[in-house]
Amino acid sequence: MSPDTESCRAQLRDLLLPLKTKLHWYRAIDGHKYDIARLVSTFDLIHCVVLRNMPTGESDERARKKCIDRLMVELEQFGVDLVIFESRTPKLDNWDQKQINYLRTSKTLGMPVVARHIPGASEPMLWISDASAGAIGDFELYNQRQWRELLESQLYVVFAT
Repeated sequence: MSPDTESCRAQLRDLLLPLKTKLHWYRAIDGHKYDIARLVSTFDLIHCVVLRNMPTGESDERARKKCIDRLMVELEQFGVDLVIFESRTPKLDNWDQKQINYLRTSKTLGMPVVARHIPGASEPMLWISDASAGAIGDFELYNQRQWRELLESQLYVVFAT
């Protein structure tokens, strides 16, 4: 682990609210969202965010599968060889792994990419993904521009089909 990564983790932990084990965008109040987005904007990172306009009747898991397909291809183009997902449940994590294995065996992915799932509370760097996805979601759903504008120079947004 680089000192930069450890510094990011420490700064993210400093934003934890009392009695919380991780930062979570969804229920954060605007002031806390600002603090999170402002901090994340200071990190030297690119945020690859995959969006999907879900067709009527599409399940969340089907949409997630389509987003993972696109995300993995995009990350491969960036030369990423390790992807860490936030763990949900063993069954759902297994579904993700099966999809990634399918991408490998179908030759959609050309290089070996390792994907792992870990609990969100154990890895503050996962909170960055939550924040960037939340900022995009708030913009797309509610036209709240302020969070996206803080991260704009770091965002790489693509659509899953």
